[in-house]
Amino acid sequence: MLVAAHAFAETTRLAASWIGAVTTGTFFWIPTLLITLLLNLFLRLGWSRWCLFQLLKRLRLRRLARKVAPVDWNLIHDEVRIYGGYFRFVPILALVVARAFVYGLLPATSPRFALFNASAGWALLVMLIAELMEDLVVVQELLPYAPVAAEWHERDQARECLNEPGQLVAVEVRPTLFGRPARRDCASNMTFDSVSEIPLQPSPGLPASPASVDAERLAERSTRGRWGRLRAALGQRQQLVPALSLHGIRELPFRVQLGACYVIMEVTMGLLSALLGPGYLRGLFDKPCEPSAVQAMLTYLLWDVPLSC
Repeated sequence: MLVAAHAFAETTRLAASWIGAVTTGTFFWIPTLLITLLLNLFLRLGWSRWCLFQLLKRLRLRRLARKVAPVDWNLIHDEVRIYGGYFRFVPILALVVARAFVYGLLPATSPRFALFNASAGWALLVMLIAELMEDLVVVQELLPYAPVAAEWHERDQARECLNEPGQLVAVEVRPTLFGRPARRDCASNMTFDSVSEIPLQPSPGLPASPASVDAERLAERSTRGRWGRLRAALGQRQQLVPALSLHGIRELPFRVQLGACYVIMEVTMGLLSALLGPGYLRGLFDKPCEPSAVQAMLTYLLWDVPLSC
């Protein structure tokens, strides 16, 4: 459901931009695409959440600031963005291929041109490339992830992390102390005072060992990366763990995955038919429809037979 919900939002954006290119034949979709790409990168890399948190903290709106701290749902949503964006292109590409088979390779001035017009053809290609570039930038971290604010990983001393269902995803690794594995700290129950390292005491019976060595080694390793020094300058000295580790989560059945893909593609095709007309999409009419809001909603659910514009 999370994949389908995110893809629905992405689909409406794609359909609106591409339909504008089809109906006008202009290239006004280029600024929209660039702004969308920048906003998506700003959001997916966590900078929007980080900037909003810092602003609310400066304004001393502490309750609102706590709501901005990421939980497992936010991080899963960030990962879902990698998989939900490509299926929305399938109905458009299938429609282009079908028109090419039925009407042949006509010139771009023909009303039955497979790509509708030159602007729509370029829009489809550039939007697909932009989707690939966006995922490449995020996955390869060609631009820096936002740092984890110190208040986000403050641990509630009275409760253990495993008792917090909303904090099952670790976003940062603490230094290894006294030979024990690194701790994952909770992201809720934040304080807004000056934050330093949380002191960890050795368990009874464990031999004492210099904790500062591991701490310095980990801090050094985290700042050596491409963007590590930037995050360290903004307050995150520990090592970032961007990958999810959802142990015990079962894979969705193939039928469920296929159903989510079908929903994404059906929404795309429904929007195109409602706003352009099912008959125009299939080359039965030379001009797209100009439906009212009520007509578009009805066309999304029901088609006339024979197909209308």
